[in-house]
Amino acid sequence: MKNLKAVHSETLKVSKNVLDNVFRGKRREFKYEDVVIFGLFEDMLGKVGSFIKLLEMNDYNVLLGISRMVLENYAYLKYILEKDTVHRGETYFYSTAMNKIQVYDIYSKDKQVKDYLGLSQSVFSPAFKEDIKEKYKRSIGSKKTKDKWYNFNGKINNFRKLCDYLGIDLEYKILYKMQSTEVHAQDIFSFIRLENEKISVPKKTYNPEAIIWKLISFLIDTVKSIYLYYLLPNEIGKYNSDLLLVLDKKN
Repeated sequence: MKNLKAVHSETLKVSKNVLDNVFRGKRREFKYEDVVIFGLFEDMLGKVGSFIKLLEMNDYNVLLGISRMVLENYAYLKYILEKDTVHRGETYFYSTAMNKIQVYDIYSKDKQVKDYLGLSQSVFSPAFKEDIKEKYKRSIGSKKTKDKWYNFNGKINNFRKLCDYLGIDLEYKILYKMQSTEVHAQDIFSFIRLENEKISVPKKTYNPEAIIWKLISFLIDTVKSIYLYYLLPNEIGKYNSDLLLVLDKKN
């Protein structure tokens, strides 16, 4: 776990480093794809940070669920940064915006939810909503707004197929598919033990080493992709050197 903590600590510096080197002083305009890249990256770092804190407290209840979410962040970033980043980033942006609008509209019309949460009627004008919808349809090259934002070739219509396309099918199987029981409240056998006609309620335990090394690889691979996209290849060497120094001290 100390290796994950060290890598996470060094990786927390990356966003500021890119912002300082690329965007400070208006050297480059901050666009939709940049919002998506930094948003997904910081979200991934936050989830890994939560994973570490729970692990330090020997609390294993949602570790697998968090690792499942981290895989989603990693896969989306890997896909966006692979190629055609501007277009893919914009497509994700419009897809997310459209989903937010749809959810808000649905629940702002539900009196029970509206009263409980103190929601007002939709703050989004019909013109704005139609504009987002049309931009999303154009970005995915389809008239069907239900198409997955990453389905660029008409063949990637679910997350499993996205992982297969990205070459991370193993990660999908061990971090996503196998861990669905915890996410969907089907993990009862981790908390109840029946043995010799006796019932006990053990504390959930788990050996997270295999998961930890996957999370480490996700962080390092994503940092490399981000630095390459923002034309900062020298920063990759500095990042790797800093990691080696920190890991050497930890070990």
